[in-house]
Amino acid sequence: EDQRHQFSAIARQNAVHNETLALMEHFSPVQRVIFLLYAGLLGHRDAFGLAQLVRYWPQHRDLAVRQWVAAMQGRWQGVQTWWQSRAPGDPLTPHPPYRKTQDAGTAAKTEN
Repeated sequence: EDQRHQFSAIARQNAVHNETLALMEHFSPVQRVIFLLYAGLLGHRDAFGLAQLVRYWPQHRDLAVRQWVAAMQGRWQGVQTWWQSRAPGDPLTPHPPYRKTQDAGTAAKTEN
């Protein structure tokens, strides 16, 4: 049976995760904040934000909630994946303590 036109929470989560990860990797820090606000508050037809939930609530109560939950889970998972895989030069990357020697023969110090 063809299920291409049936809602699948897992498929929606995966699609939103991939969208979020791709955009978070591409955007600057300011654009990331704007994107996450936009996605969470407005969203779009395939990845509901709060406005889309309110818009579709009267016609599709249960389905609208399931779509919104799947979108928010996918967003959160996308942000988590991005956070774990971001590059060392990224401004939002916390730099781990590093070891520095002051001169030859001096023990290494850890700087914070």
